Amino acid sequence: MFQKTEKERPFPSSHDRRPGSGEATKVALLKAAEKVFAELGYSTARLDHVAAAVGIRRASLLYYFPTKQELYDQVEAAIFRELGDYTEQKLRECQTPWEQLLALTDVWLDFWTGRPTGARIILRITADITPRVNDPIQFAGPTILHFERILRAGVEQGEFIECAASDLICLLGGSILHYVCIAPHLGPTRSYRSDDPAHVATFRAMIHRTARALLTPPDK
Repeated sequence: MFQKTEKERPFPSSHDRRPGSGEATKVALLKAAEKVFAELGYSTARLDHVAAAVGIRRASLLYYFPTKQELYDQVEAAIFRELGDYTEQKLRECQTPWEQLLALTDVWLDFWTGRPTGARIILRITADITPRVNDPIQFAGPTILHFERILRAGVEQGEFIECAASDLICLLGGSILHYVCIAPHLGPTRSYRSDDPAHVATFRAMIHRTARALLTPPDK
C-alpha cells in the first residue's frame, strides 16, 4: 500500500478545511509541538506525537508542516521572536548599560519561568545540535547580539570590565535556564517551583549580585 512520506504535502482533511479552522489548527500544532520537543527532544520526537496531541491525523499535519525540521524551526522561531518582542518592550526606557543589563536578565528570567517548555528546548539544543547543525544561532542570533551590544557599551563607558560575552552568557543566561528546568531533577527534598514569586525574587537578586560582582571595575 502506498504510504505518504514527510516530504509530501497532502490536503488537510475536510474537518481542517472548515472556514477559519486552518490558522487555529496551525497555532494548536505549534503549541503542541513545543511541548513535545521540550519533553522528548528533536531526535526522539515524531510528527505522530504532535498530531495525536492535537487530535488530527498525521497526514493533516503534513499539510501545515511538511517535515519535522520545518515544524521545529517554526517553534524555535516563535520562541525567540516573542522573547525579542518582550525584550524590546522592557528595555525601551533603560538608559545606562547597567539598567539595560539587569533589565535583560530580568527579561530572561521572567520569560523562561513563564515558558518552561521553551527553556527546555534551548537546553536540549546544547546537548543535541542536530536541529541547528547548519546554523546554531539561526534564531538565537538577535538575542546574543543584543546582549553583546549592552556589554560593549558598558565597557566603552567604563561601567563594565572587559569580559567575554560568551562567558557571561554561560554564567547568567545558562544559570537562568537551569534554574527553570533543573528542579525536578534535584530530588523531592530539594525541588521547587521555578515560577513561585518568592523564589523567583530570591533568584533574581542572586543574578543581579552575580552580574555586579563579575562586571564592576575594581575602582567603582
